[in-house]
Amino acid sequence: MTLSIFMPRSKKEPARRDFDYLVKVLNNSTNTIEDRMNAVFYMGEIAEKEPAIRKDAVKILIPALEHSWHGMTNNASMALGSCGADAVPAVPKLVETLDRALEGKAPRVYTENLVEALVRIGSSSPDAANLVENRLNEMIGKHPAMNCKELVEEMSRAMAERGKK
Repeated sequence: MTLSIFMPRSKKEPARRDFDYLVKVLNNSTNTIEDRMNAVFYMGEIAEKEPAIRKDAVKILIPALEHSWHGMTNNASMALGSCGADAVPAVPKLVETLDRALEGKAPRVYTENLVEALVRIGSSSPDAANLVENRLNEMIGKHPAMNCKELVEEMSRAMAERGKK
């Protein structure tokens, strides 16, 4: 099966129908990894435009952060970033994923997308910003040679800047 950009449409709640279709694609292990990764990506696209879907998307996307394929985890982190404040429950898992990426020396774009997701979530509310900063500060001691302190400071500035917009 190849995931088509021509997903099933309905005049009644098309975003919900599309989202439900993507969940089926993601959960069907007989689909290709590429189709499942695309499903995760498109969930983020839908969630960004449809606030009513965000909490459901977060529940589906958090487990995708544990996938062994970096592309899946990358798409899941970007999709979670699209959920804003609704993705606050994902912050601990995103920080844990960033921690694993730093330990395994993941590709730079991968770590940058994890950071961007945390910035987008953290800039969604003061409580989210505090949570992101606290979790990242916990990580600083684990990676002293990897400039985590600068990463946290940079993220704090970016969250403050995004919060002003």
